[in-house]
Amino acid sequence: RGFARGLVMDGEWNSIVTLDLQPGEVLKIHAAAGAGKTTVLMDYVRRRPHQQFMYIAYNKSVQVEKEQAFRNAGLRNVSVSTMHSIAYQATRDVHRGAPGFELKTNRDVAKAVDR
Repeated sequence: RGFARGLVMDGEWNSIVTLDLQPGEVLKIHAAAGAGKTTVLMDYVRRRPHQQFMYIAYNKSVQVEKEQAFRNAGLRNVSVSTMHSIAYQATRDVHRGAPGFELKTNRDVAKAVDR
């Protein structure tokens, strides 16, 4: 069966898209740029419409591009984030100076270590 950009499902592709992961397991696909990683992922996600997926992009422009690609493919069960965005979400109280999360100066840290 043919796919985007003339890609054809082969044994490796099939072994990825038919792999059922358990909760908490991670699937990483390493391949050269333009090799079809996103296309394979879209096939994987399309086969599992009731599951939620996260695509981690390495920068904001890739995030925007992939969000558009998933949306255009009608795949609403994928969230796209950058690693920086994920880290910020986990530490946003620190960045906003919320009570109990006061940032220390280097001098404050040095004094605490010297005690």
